[in-house]
Amino acid sequence: MLEWVGSSMWLGYLGIFFGLLLCGLGLPLPEDILLITAGYLSYTRGWNLYGMVLVALCGVLLGDTTIFWLGRSFGREILNVRLFNRWMSPKRIEKTERFFERYGEKAIFFSRFLPGLRAPTYLIAGTMRFDFPLFLLLDGLAALVSVPTVVYLAFHFGDDIAAAKTHIRKVIYTVALLVFLYILVEIWRRRRKPI
Repeated sequence: MLEWVGSSMWLGYLGIFFGLLLCGLGLPLPEDILLITAGYLSYTRGWNLYGMVLVALCGVLLGDTTIFWLGRSFGREILNVRLFNRWMSPKRIEKTERFFERYGEKAIFFSRFLPGLRAPTYLIAGTMRFDFPLFLLLDGLAALVSVPTVVYLAFHFGDDIAAAKTHIRKVIYTVALLVFLYILVEIWRRRRKPI
């Protein structure tokens, strides 16, 4: 993915923007991976770091705002839509509502830093008709802390990331091999069991 996104500056900006937008809508990909990619691309390709931070902020905020407005526009009915009820189980909805009711405005700010809780919190905030300007202010402040920090750190440690890529590939291949071997052993064991 990094090679495709990094092949052109504009493709890189668009890839980061739309990737972060989809993360805001609940794509099961950690936002930090794309933010690290943004910083790393700025480092290795010499792309404008501030431009990349701006693109990342826009993608993050548009994704968050979209999920909020989906909740606001369709209310709790949106939770019955197959796309949403796949990752928003009744248990998760209840947990998110309790989190939101307990912490109120702080939930908007702090959910940005809690993986897996951000999109559900923003969707529930929309269904609960939370004040949009206040939502945008709190989410914007949290994004102004997290987005530039992660992008800048990836930019700053670009050499280390480049060196780590080779080791990461080796680890991925080793883990894949171990999983494959485990599956083979399990298949073999099940076939040997008497019925």
